[in-house]
Amino acid sequence: MLNPNQNEYHYYQLTLALNGQWDELGRKAEAFLQEPPTKMQKYAPDMRFYLALAQKDKAGMEAALAELTSPKVAKVRNDVFELPVASRFVSPFACLYAKAAQRHGLELDIDTVLIPQAWLPVCPLPDYADPYEFMRTWSIE
Repeated sequence: MLNPNQNEYHYYQLTLALNGQWDELGRKAEAFLQEPPTKMQKYAPDMRFYLALAQKDKAGMEAALAELTSPKVAKVRNDVFELPVASRFVSPFACLYAKAAQRHGLELDIDTVLIPQAWLPVCPLPDYADPYEFMRTWSIE
């Protein structure tokens, strides 16, 4: 079982959200929020988002994203080394979360420059042709 004191717990939650595994997502978010580890307190808004997403609670998701993009939290959370985006101009995790909700058909009413609306629509391409000859013999299905 993943440890809430480790970053992997936080990243695993995003995997559950993207896969629509609502029961496990909600259960892990609730467990985290009942007793947030001291050094992981900064992820409490994320877990509130995940819990709201698991419950399809639009207002709860919007509140969690508003908290993540608030000046106080954004100052700490937007500087993300592992995400190659201009974190002074966007909130990387808030964008990922809003996109995950949209991917599952939950359009949120978000009004902040830190979550670019142009990034949110889910528009799959009609075809994903592999440009590399050596990969064409492999099937990922």
